[in-house]
Amino acid sequence: MKNILFFLSLMLFISCSSDEEPINDQQLNGNWFLTDIDCFCGFDSSIEIKDFKLRIDDSEKVLYLNNPTEDYFYIAESGAYEYVLETGSIIKVIGGDSFYYELQGSKLYLTRIDDPAIADDELYLIYERAGN
Repeated sequence: MKNILFFLSLMLFISCSSDEEPINDQQLNGNWFLTDIDCFCGFDSSIEIKDFKLRIDDSEKVLYLNNPTEDYFYIAESGAYEYVLETGSIIKVIGGDSFYYELQGSKLYLTRIDDPAIADDELYLIYERAGN
């Protein structure tokens, strides 16, 4: 009986441990610049959209944002933010929003996960890998 309980406990521990492993997507690594945006939000016509930059370091799980102005930002203010990848191709910025992400060639598509309680909070961002 003790052996059976030990075995069941061990199996439970192993199955729980494997669920907690972080998700990695090394294809996100690199420097990105914004090429297109679709939202119900403000734009400053004097700012070049490509000046909104993003650097992702998947090994450190840090996302770096460099916005040309702090009057307008789409993911968060300029700075470094930890993030986690969740199942379903979701990137969650710690202290910020969560986005569905999709990689297609040199493009990174981010769609903010909509809060049904907030009207007009849709946000779609398209970044291109720098150097391409």
